[in-house]
Amino acid sequence: MYLSDRQSEALCRTSLATGKSRSGLIREGIEAVTEPARERVFHSMGVGDNGDPTLAERTDKILRKDWARRLEQESGS
Repeated sequence: MYLSDRQSEALCRTSLATGKSRSGLIREGIEAVTEPARERVFHSMGVGDNGDPTLAERTDKILRKDWARRLEQESGS
């Protein structure tokens, strides 16, 4: 395996900063790009549920309006 000078230096810096071996970091990187993505579980999901089933839809509508307004301002319309 060949690394550019920049990649090699970054790997050495990361190795020193983390205390992990360069080969260990390379193995971690390979696993990160080859293993199927695991579904992330958010433990805070639903904690702020206020019982309003329309809240997400109303929030989306407000955000769409805001983005449209910003786009208009940027385009000078």
